[in-house]
Amino acid sequence: DSSINPDTDGPRVEIEGLLTGPYPAGQIDTNNRTVTLTFDYSENGDIYNWVKATANGSNVKRAMSLVYEVGGVEVARTNYNGVFPLQFQQFTGFGQYEKLKERVVLSYDVRGAAQ
Repeated sequence: DSSINPDTDGPRVEIEGLLTGPYPAGQIDTNNRTVTLTFDYSENGDIYNWVKATANGSNVKRAMSLVYEVGGVEVARTNYNGVFPLQFQQFTGFGQYEKLKERVVLSYDVRGAAQ
């Protein structure tokens, strides 16, 4: 089940056409136009299938939003267009899937101003 850890998790993540856990830990690199998301095993949802399809030749770019909340209520949103997976890693917890972490690095073409 997805849960939010205020010490590590970032804003809620919505990726067009994908089901994922909404609260991965995240880092934004505006210089390189990348967003790095780290999911617990149970939160990754469809991310792996998207990465696998990309590795097999799909060039589907998606829209993504980072939704900032206070007390579970949306207060701001930053939109990203042309999002595309660059890298996928599974790390920690080998042999114990419930402790597995997955990291995906996504590039983006355009970042919209926070609203």
